[in-house]
Amino acid sequence: MEWSFGSERLIGRDDFSVTGQAFDGALLRWGHLPWIDIKAFYAKVRESNSFDGDGDFFGVYTKSRAIPYTQIEIYFMGLFDEKIVDEGQDENSGELSYKDRVYTVGGRAETLLFDSLQLEGEAVFQFGSRTDPSNPDKELSHFATAYFAEISYQIPIATQPTIGGFFAWASGDANPTDGKSLDFQTLFPSRHPFLGAMDLFQWANLIDMGGSIGLTPPGSFGLSAAFHYFMLAQPRGQLFGLGNTGVPNKDVGRAVGMEVDATLSWSPTDTFLLQAGYSLFVPGSVPDELGIGTDLAHWAYTQIRFEY
Repeated sequence: MEWSFGSERLIGRDDFSVTGQAFDGALLRWGHLPWIDIKAFYAKVRESNSFDGDGDFFGVYTKSRAIPYTQIEIYFMGLFDEKIVDEGQDENSGELSYKDRVYTVGGRAETLLFDSLQLEGEAVFQFGSRTDPSNPDKELSHFATAYFAEISYQIPIATQPTIGGFFAWASGDANPTDGKSLDFQTLFPSRHPFLGAMDLFQWANLIDMGGSIGLTPPGSFGLSAAFHYFMLAQPRGQLFGLGNTGVPNKDVGRAVGMEVDATLSWSPTDTFLLQAGYSLFVPGSVPDELGIGTDLAHWAYTQIRFEY
């Protein structure tokens, strides 16, 4: 089954991959709308066998619209993830066990003011423990944070232009040998509408700031564009996503790069969507320092979606 919570930064769908993203589990829901809506869930994200370990994901997600034009969400999640790796060097080699016990708590709120000004904010905190990736006999204390804020304004004219600005931040670990784990764990997000349409990065050791503009011309068309400026939160931390280069052994700076996204869509009915997009990524100094390269990256797509 597919799950979608909030703005899908932690749990969401994946419409831009061959396999998608679904969960084998159960979801219970109770509510008295608009006052309260509670969802409790459990999923087995990986079943143990002779090659790897168990993965269990669970939590409670609550939502309230008791305040007019406002939605408030509070949640708690837990991810127990064990990976067993066979050293495989000789017949005397054993198995190494890597265990994550990560709890995530947070809140999200959005509100509409004066029928045209929309505000959104989210704060996420993680705690627990993780096995040291470089030393499976060592356990790291985990604490990480992430924040998001956005403001947008819709101009009340025929094409309904909407302009907005956003800021996203997720903690990183500048010293992975100090017995602490500070990299934010991204869980199971829908990354495509978040952190750029090219899906180059994960919400970990990352700063993303930028703006967007959208238009709604006649004829069920939609046109939007967004600009993202990416930076490392910790210049000695890992860049997650692009290249997955691991932890650098030096200060590589902060400037990851810039991305520009443009999208044109047509939706004549509630069940049909035709969409095309183009994106450009201009690398900064960090990809060059990590040996990924400095070439421009282009990406374009066309998508047809039916919903029923």
